[in-house]
Formats: sequence, structure tokens, C-alpha cells
Amino acid sequence: MKGRFYRSLAVLMLTALVLVPWKPAAAEPGRTANFTGLWQSPEWGTMALYQMTDQVVGIYFFNDGQIEGKVAGQTLTFRWWESAALGDPYDSADPGNRGDGYLTISDDGSSLTGEWRHEGMDGWEGSWTADLVLTDFTGSWSSYELGLLKLTQEAGNVTGTYAYNGGQIEGTVQGRQMNFRWWEFTAEGDPYESADPGNRGDGYFTISGDGQILTGGWRYEGEEGWREYWPMQLAMRE
Repeated sequence: MKGRFYRSLAVLMLTALVLVPWKPAAAEPGRTANFTGLWQSPEWGTMALYQMTDQVVGIYFFNDGQIEGKVAGQTLTFRWWESAALGDPYDSADPGNRGDGYLTISDDGSSLTGEWRHEGMDGWEGSWTADLVLTDFTGSWSSYELGLLKLTQEAGNVTGTYAYNGGQIEGTVQGRQMNFRWWEFTAEGDPYESADPGNRGDGYFTISGDGQILTGGWRYEGEEGWREYWPMQLAMRE
């Protein structure tokens, strides 16, 4: 069953990318939150959500569940249905296997809290919560210090380049933080160890709850303290 879930997850993400163009949310106060990510729910197991503008589609492990909904501010209002083939619509599920709910994302984008109910019920029947497992740093980012930063993420691993000094990056993602090594003045594709010790080091990025801003810090190899980056704005999701 677990293998079936992850095959469904791959199909979901590919279908969403092909059928619906991604458009960045407005980068201003009051902007729509971004629910895209891999979440772990104590009630429903692993849950994958993908957001395009204010529309969200997703799947969750329990009973091959599916979700579709719309985001307003920090709250996702959705319909859920279970025990149906991936891609089959809400109406294909038996009335006892479908309903609605809502999820509100925390200010730091790391957790969801909400409630659910079956179709036709007036009151909420239970809690729906989840913690972020993985988010997506893929995209082109505009950085004051680095110039154009391009990141590509596959599962929890990220590689990238930036304009300043022909820089390169490799790192891993945990929640909304990416920890990485950086190096400069080498040919693209050359490894970290090929750079002089004075031209390499480590750093971290934290992505905002709406997926539009990176903040973080960096240091040279062997240093203890961090130097802060200016915030970086998402220029394009690739």
C-alpha cells in the first residue's frame, strides 16, 4: 500500500505541473499562503499538497484520500474524498467517504491545524493537523549579494549556482530550512573540495511560509559566526 501511495504522489505532482501553470503569489503583506509541501499528519498519515495560485490539490495516505480546495489568506478550505482511484472526482466517492474541511497554516509555515466532517454534517467531527516534512526551494531567486541564484531540488537534495564569482551550492532540506555548502572560482560541476579554502564555506536558507522569500546566513570554512544575507525574492519558479 505504501508503494501505491508514493506512485500516486509522483503522478499527482507531474499532473499538477503539466496541467496548471504555476504563478507566484503577490509579494506583499496579506499575501496568500503557500501550502505546497510534504506533510505528516497524526490523523491521516503522509499528505502531499500542491498549490497553483490559490488552488490546491493533494493526496493523503489514509484510504487513498484526495483533496481539492482554495486558499484565502492563511486558510485552505477543501473537499476530501477516499477509496477512489487517483484522479477520480469528488462525486465518484460514496457519500460516506467524502466531505469537507479547512486547514490554517502557522505563521512560520511549518504546521497545519483544522477540522473535518462528512458530507451533510453540520458540526465538525474531528481535528486535522500536520507538520511540514519537506518544502521546495526550486526556482530563480534575486539576491543582493549573490546576484541571480538558481536552485534545483530533487527530494530533499538541492544543487544550484549563483552569479557572484561563479558560485555553486549543494545542500539538504529539512522542513523550511536548507543547509548547504558553497564554493566559488571553480568550473561549473567541479566539487566543493576543488575550491581554495578561502573560497568555500557553508550556510543556510529559510523559506517564508508563502514560498516567496529566502533569508539566511553564510560563513567561510572554519568560521564560527554567521554573516546574514539580505532577503532574497523569488523571481521565477522553474
